[in-house]
Amino acid sequence: MRLRSFAGRLLILLVLLVGAGLLSSTLADLKAADSNVRALVAEDVTVRARVAALAMTQQAETLHQQVAVITEDFGFRAAAATGDRDTILSALANHGERVDADLALWVTPEGKISLASSPMGQLPSTIRRAMSRGTPQSAAAIEAIA
Repeated sequence: MRLRSFAGRLLILLVLLVGAGLLSSTLADLKAADSNVRALVAEDVTVRARVAALAMTQQAETLHQQVAVITEDFGFRAAAATGDRDTILSALANHGERVDADLALWVTPEGKISLASSPMGQLPSTIRRAMSRGTPQSAAAIEAIA
């Protein structure tokens, strides 16, 4: 059936124009929604990264303070001065448990590991890097990542 009348053609033209308007409006809405979602996700990721960095900074500060407590412990210092291996190991294990560390290390001023609170197998690269950059105290404050 062909529409030859003017009214029929006009009706088809109006339906096509309304359809094109709806399609363009829908596409614009989808693009705006996509843009908003991307902006919200980017902001959320940024906020979460800042929160994680703050938590890690606070954790590091706490561990440094706890390591400082170990170094000020009179019994620990006496054991270190006399080289009492069993007392040092016991103190490392006790202080490691207090700070919820997987591993506590006794490191020489040259950066060599003398004692460890538990068997450590091969030393993780994160600890080796920290030891090369910082003080033995900062290396001892790193929690082993399992």
